[in-house]
Amino acid sequence: MTTLIIFVMDMTKFVIIDIYLELSKNDASYFEKIGDLYIEIEQRGKADKYYKLCIDNYIDKKDYINAYKLTKNKLHEKERSKEILLEAWEKKHQGE
Repeated sequence: MTTLIIFVMDMTKFVIIDIYLELSKNDASYFEKIGDLYIEIEQRGKADKYYKLCIDNYIDKKDYINAYKLTKNKLHEKERSKEILLEAWEKKHQGE
């Protein structure tokens, strides 16, 4: 019975992922939510793919703080998160 419940919960998450993928065509903020759902069903590689898409979107929008936070807290890439902040600082001081 417990296995069936877990299976149904995981299948529900796949349906939600499909909905978020459709919504992400107009709003990239869903990429982080998709990554979170993949973490819940223990698919780290797919989660990282969507976290990176979200980070790229933040950087394109010059939202370096959220790009930094996501890189540090969800990808656990401390060096890359520092590079993002340095990139932001350099662009600010170059007048971009």
